[in-house]
Amino acid sequence: MSDNQVSEQAFAEGVDTLFTLMGDANMYWSASMADNHKVRLIHARHEHCCVAMADAYARATGKVGVGSVTCGPGYTQVMTALAMAARGNAPVVVFAGDAPIGASWYIQSIDQAPLALATGAHFVPIRAIDRALDCVREAFYVARAERKPVVLSVPLDLQTEEFPYLPDYTPSTDLMPRAQVLRPDPAVIDEIVAMVAEAERPIVLGGRGATWSRAKGALESLAQGSRARCWRRRCSARGCSTATRLLSKSPAPSPPISAERYLPKAIW
Repeated sequence: MSDNQVSEQAFAEGVDTLFTLMGDANMYWSASMADNHKVRLIHARHEHCCVAMADAYARATGKVGVGSVTCGPGYTQVMTALAMAARGNAPVVVFAGDAPIGASWYIQSIDQAPLALATGAHFVPIRAIDRALDCVREAFYVARAERKPVVLSVPLDLQTEEFPYLPDYTPSTDLMPRAQVLRPDPAVIDEIVAMVAEAERPIVLGGRGATWSRAKGALESLAQGSRARCWRRRCSARGCSTATRLLSKSPAPSPPISAERYLPKAIW
């Protein structure tokens, strides 16, 4: 399993940005991502920052954030960032180089699984060539389907072995279940309409769900329909709207608004 082959599978998963701090157990894979697939490499000065930036990238874009660290102390540094990504339900995959399987003794050897699992992350170890592609797919599938960070552990010596055959790779996106649209309860919509109509200074907060579902236009339409003033606070990632505040222009109650026209889109 060469580094180029693993990078090909990661590229097939839609990876276009990699946050990394290179060491002996991950530098060839990181370089292959940039050289062979033109993935944008963002170099960190601390391993914690690799995962923290991948976490922020995932929350801002809705894509899987990918970070890469080396084995031993490079890996142990990312525990706090992994815990925060797990708490935030962020889809993140961490390519973690690991000690060589064939080495009888390795100074940076450490059992990676218990550390990852203790943070709430999922752990996928590659321990055989024949299972390598399945492991890459599993890591991205779990990150996407369960919205949680995943550590993909890849021993250093397996990274240099040649893959015995090159089967067609099926990315995890082809296996994801189709999202179903759930219609809100009309009775609940009527209650919300009444609350907004009677409020003098209504406030609507749109978080990551509103950002990922592209509900910006619906929220602005709701603001206009209720004669409210609209402000948007943006996070550091360009185009990421974290909150929309609707403040009434006058103390007079807002006129009734159409639930069918505004609220279903704004909520869902």
